[in-house]
Amino acid sequence: MKRGEGNGMIENTVIYWIILLLFAGILATFVTRHQGTVDRWEEYYAFSLAQTINRAHAGDVIRVDVSSAVSLGARNKLTDVQSMFLINQEKREVGIRLRPGMVYWYPYVRAVTVSNWKVDISGSASVLMFEVQA
Repeated sequence: MKRGEGNGMIENTVIYWIILLLFAGILATFVTRHQGTVDRWEEYYAFSLAQTINRAHAGDVIRVDVSSAVSLGARNKLTDVQSMFLINQEKREVGIRLRPGMVYWYPYVRAVTVSNWKVDISGSASVLMFEVQA
């Protein structure tokens, strides 16, 4: 090799670092955009309620504190608390609405009947109550 000529190792390393930083920036942007958003809370509550229904026994009366979900819905200008938490018996799905015009549905597996589905806002906390029957 002559003086001043290189083997291209520095150029390859620089290109590698540029691509790595670009990928890390895209990943960081994606994570920060979806961190703590309302759609994640809809998924969380729908999943939790579906799992609660799957684990419940016949005759159980379930009470779930949904105060933070109700406050999220209120921040998004939803006034009807009863319409935030939905159940579809035919499709076996739980629906959560925390923003106008959008409902996130999550299925539950067990063939049970869910009755008396209502949100009690009379106390200091908002409580979703329902009964699971065989």
